[in-house]
Amino acid sequence: MSGWIKLHRKLTDWEWYSDVNTSRVFLHLLLVANHKDNQWRGIHIKRGQRLTSFSKLAIETNLSIKNIRTAIKRLKSTSEVASYSNAQHTVFTVINYDLYQDEASEVASEGQAKGKQGATNKNVKNDKNEKKLTPTVQPEVKQSKYKFDSYQMEFAVWMHSQLLIQNPNFKKPNLESWANTLRLMLEVDKRDAVKVGEVFTWANNDDFWSSNILSPASLRKQFDKLIVKLDQPKRQEKVKMSGGGDWAKYGEETF
Repeated sequence: MSGWIKLHRKLTDWEWYSDVNTSRVFLHLLLVANHKDNQWRGIHIKRGQRLTSFSKLAIETNLSIKNIRTAIKRLKSTSEVASYSNAQHTVFTVINYDLYQDEASEVASEGQAKGKQGATNKNVKNDKNEKKLTPTVQPEVKQSKYKFDSYQMEFAVWMHSQLLIQNPNFKKPNLESWANTLRLMLEVDKRDAVKVGEVFTWANNDDFWSSNILSPASLRKQFDKLIVKLDQPKRQEKVKMSGGGDWAKYGEETF
């Protein structure tokens, strides 16, 4: 891994700066997050994201898994980081990654091209954007008629990215509406987030369901049926192991 990231001195005013573990985890995610979109085993990992696990982060930072979980929980509570997990991995997202790093790249380019003038412009830009680069200050977001949090929005973005893998021309949806539907699945239907991701992944790779499950709404509507389909091979194997296959054969011969 090579290259650099930008850290603003205003970071010392950040509410988690004095929390050694939390600030360590956040800085580590900044350092290891993708600086450009990438693919890994069919999974689209966007700029500012890192596909890893809590145990891997613990090894990389020399912290315990409990410390990592606590730090991520705190970073989520103030909307610095979002994450989505399934049975195999977790995708962590630095929410304002572009805000932190795009301006750094732009200023660096100006400095190389214009010498001292670029350095002066950098200082001016730093003064103007001092507050913007503080992790706890979020960009202004217009009021939405939908209700959702950053995790549910990241979930919606992830689902859209998986559909784009199957169909690069898939029309961009109303992600706020998607996030709201996912919230309903998690809060009202009491679905487990990991199971939702697992069921959607299965449907998105199934020959029939991949053309029918194209939104959280269709996933929510068909969820119980999809769980049955997903678990069907496991149940058949269980029946076979318990002797159910022989019973079925006996029944056919008798009746």
